[in-house]
Amino acid sequence: MRYTFNDGGRSNYFKGRTGDCVVRAIAIGADLDYKEVYDLIHKRQKEWANKSRSKAAVKCRKNPSPRAGVFKQVYKPLLKELGFEWVSTCEVGSSYRIYLNSNDLPNGTLIVNTRRHLSCVKDRVLHDSHSQSLGDMVYGYWVKN
Repeated sequence: MRYTFNDGGRSNYFKGRTGDCVVRAIAIGADLDYKEVYDLIHKRQKEWANKSRSKAAVKCRKNPSPRAGVFKQVYKPLLKELGFEWVSTCEVGSSYRIYLNSNDLPNGTLIVNTRRHLSCVKDRVLHDSHSQSLGDMVYGYWVKN
């Protein structure tokens, strides 16, 4: 799999590096403006943190910024609203694994879920701000309908 640097438009608004992989992947995969996605996720993360009583929500109340990470309870409904559908690539008890650097992923625009990271793959080219995740196992991916 090839890699191309793509920060999703983050450099137009912010400097430096941070843990904004969810915002970056959605901005690239859905062809949306980075700041628009950032603001939407920030708003939804605040709302979720104030409504939920889970440990994750309590932690999120202290810092709801997408730069500190985005919880799946926030980004999964957003991806569904944007027309993405979840495809699982690993099943419990199965020894079959798909890795990001393999050719087992389909063509098209995918938002790929690896260990604690989301990234965008377009036609088997990784679009991300770093290539470290190329050898990671893929738990599943979101594909646009």
